[in-house]
Amino acid sequence: MPGTSTRLSLFGLLVLGPVVSAGAADVTFSNQTVAAGVNVTHSTSGFAQVQYSGGATVGDFNGDGWQDLFVLSGGNNNQPDRLFINNGDGTFTNQAAAWNLTAVHKGKAACVGDFNGDGNLDLYVLSAGPAGGAAAVGHHKLYRNNGNNTFTNVAAVANVATVNPNYPDGWTCCFGDYDRDGDLDLFVGGFSTNAPSNIGSRLFRNDGGLFTDVTNASQLFIGVGPIALQSASFSDMTGDGYPELLLVGDFKGANFVGSRYMHNNGDGTFSDMTNVADCGDEENGMGQCRGDFDNDGRLDWYATSIFLPQIGWTGNKLYRNVADDQFDEYGVSAGVVDGGYGWGASAVDFNHDTWLDIAETNGDSASGGTFYQEQSYLYMNDGDNTFTERAVTSGLIHNGKGRSLVHLDYDNDGDQDVVISANNEPLNLYRNDLPFSQTTHWLRIFLD
Repeated sequence: MPGTSTRLSLFGLLVLGPVVSAGAADVTFSNQTVAAGVNVTHSTSGFAQVQYSGGATVGDFNGDGWQDLFVLSGGNNNQPDRLFINNGDGTFTNQAAAWNLTAVHKGKAACVGDFNGDGNLDLYVLSAGPAGGAAAVGHHKLYRNNGNNTFTNVAAVANVATVNPNYPDGWTCCFGDYDRDGDLDLFVGGFSTNAPSNIGSRLFRNDGGLFTDVTNASQLFIGVGPIALQSASFSDMTGDGYPELLLVGDFKGANFVGSRYMHNNGDGTFSDMTNVADCGDEENGMGQCRGDFDNDGRLDWYATSIFLPQIGWTGNKLYRNVADDQFDEYGVSAGVVDGGYGWGASAVDFNHDTWLDIAETNGDSASGGTFYQEQSYLYMNDGDNTFTERAVTSGLIHNGKGRSLVHLDYDNDGDQDVVISANNEPLNLYRNDLPFSQTTHWLRIFLD
């Protein structure tokens, strides 16, 4: 049988070895946006950096074993965000209203995690306030999954409705257990108000389902210049069980310090070790993904940026993790620096050859601009520290102002599909049509 699903305890995960494929099939994608019922268009206006917005995130919100899709609408045309529940037959149904996701607002980003430990996936959504009015503070949303196909916004009670009380900042977010106490903490990255003091970026410690702002206590930004944050992630880069905080920042130069590698000290504090770790080189950091691209057992780091060498913008960076808090940047030799105007990215083994590939979306500018109708990119891992770009030949064809790229197995066939969201443009869903054979093994694990 080419693939299987199973349920295991966490202990079961600890004793499993890797699933290894004997060979690799060619990867092909087909656009299933209309057929799957997710043909919607992002539309937003009325706040700073509006041109950067647009996004989607994935989670099995009703626990039926089929991954669902949450999509920011942008708020124009009185349109709430969409919650596409997977019907299990290759299609989705927007059930946002039934799940109480009725707010019409200027959504900026979203992340998924079970913040209260009840086994149901919750949603945190960053917002610039209600649609149709001026940008406003206090409108970030923490949607608690009630376990009965409804959400309740508990952001105010949980103390995460506001990041900066003086401005509706908050541009990226991520959940992670930075203090290893068994619950998910929350980081919110700011963009608009981070100069000069990073006041728009906050670390919230989870204290039994309520959050406490521990940004100052964590020493996260002590001695750190302003970061125009575009992307953030908790990832354990040293293997000690304490996740680092990887911050990808725009506009590296006189006014901003660019991307930062925040080492987790294991005592509730972080240290900026960017210079020591030899990373953060990208001039215009936008998106990121992490993965063991060279199969050496350590997580590597990929950061997207802008490739425009005539003005000194050197594009994407691929940081090989060579030792604790030490990286070797090899994007040029790997062949991944030219991703145009890079935005969201995912690290996925699309063809089941046991090597992680990289999918990246991008694009910007009005008609006639350098990156107008820029294509998305698919870097297939050759297994020798190089990649080959194959987006168009594989069928992963997207041209426009891409912002987020997420992966999911929406049809439960064992390979990873792709969703690309764009700024004021349509959403696109690409099905991975990897052929089943004895060389495309896969294993699906549910954690009980």
